[in-house]
Amino acid sequence: MKRVILLLCILSTFLISCSDKPPAPEPPDTDVIAPVIQPEAPEPEPEPVPVEPEPDEEVLTASSILTGLPCTPEEARIRPVAVVLNNHNIALPQVSVGDADVVWEWNAEGGVTRLVGVYSDISKVGEIGAVRSARDYFLDVAHIHSAILVHAGGSSYFYNRDIASGYDNVDEITMQDLPSGTFWRDSDKRYSRGYEHSLETSGEKLYEAFKALGYKTELENPSSTFEFYGETTAPDGDTAETVKINHSAYISPRFTYKDGKYYKESYGEPHIDEATGETIAFENLVILFTKQKVVDEYLRLDITFTGEGSGILVTAGKSVSINWSRENENAPLVLKNTDGTIAKLNKGKTHITVFDANYKDGITIE
Repeated sequence: MKRVILLLCILSTFLISCSDKPPAPEPPDTDVIAPVIQPEAPEPEPEPVPVEPEPDEEVLTASSILTGLPCTPEEARIRPVAVVLNNHNIALPQVSVGDADVVWEWNAEGGVTRLVGVYSDISKVGEIGAVRSARDYFLDVAHIHSAILVHAGGSSYFYNRDIASGYDNVDEITMQDLPSGTFWRDSDKRYSRGYEHSLETSGEKLYEAFKALGYKTELENPSSTFEFYGETTAPDGDTAETVKINHSAYISPRFTYKDGKYYKESYGEPHIDEATGETIAFENLVILFTKQKVVDEYLRLDITFTGEGSGILVTAGKSVSINWSRENENAPLVLKNTDGTIAKLNKGKTHITVFDANYKDGITIE
């Protein structure tokens, strides 16, 4: 018994001594080494996409043959179109006359004038009117600008010359094979103004007619109608703030200079474009003196527009005397200063008046 108790004591002492031992130290923390991440190879920079320059910087490398303003080579080759426009007081306002880049004003019979509007790109023009009949001298406009002539009938003198020359024209009266809808009568104007003052067409319809008739709508070798200054220039001349042209007791258009343009009045009122409601205006006014005479009982005129003559150029608030010349009916118009140098216009729209040389005092410039 004593032996058993002794063994228990020894075992108890051993267990106590074992439990008094300090705990084994924990193993020191080991550094956690982050995995080495190889940097991704940089993506190759995309090749720069070429930035298209603005159209004005790249494609406007040509000049309009009517205005001298910058345009694309394709635009410079578009064949102009000359439309005969009614200028009777009852027919105003005309539609899209303000879109014409050159407007010619001619004496017609009875003291009335008629306009021929010349458009650089007829396909961009909306409705046009009122379209009226042609006179033989309107073909001079077409030849000078290499333009297709658009009209509704004409005098016997016109047809004699037209048939002889075989010139490209669109005639509402005689051409029965025109595409349907090339011309139409505005019903409201037919009622309020009269049948003869209601005929209209459009750039889109005319372009379809040109294709149907097989007319060329591009010029192979476009050449400018006029010479233009590089920058706006006032010639060394007399002051020209207002210009009045007394065609007859019936019509005396007046032009007033403002902000670089000459704004037109007709019949004592602003000459309005019905399409925009704005007064038509021009950078240049050209007055050409010609021989004119009455040739029949209908008071039709013979106007000599070949050879040589004098004139007046008005631009940038100044007026100067000029001379004009044309070798023949198919020749271009040449404008020269009195010293023999080429007369230059400022870039923009031009109004040309063909005036009777016997009545030069009918021009007032102040």
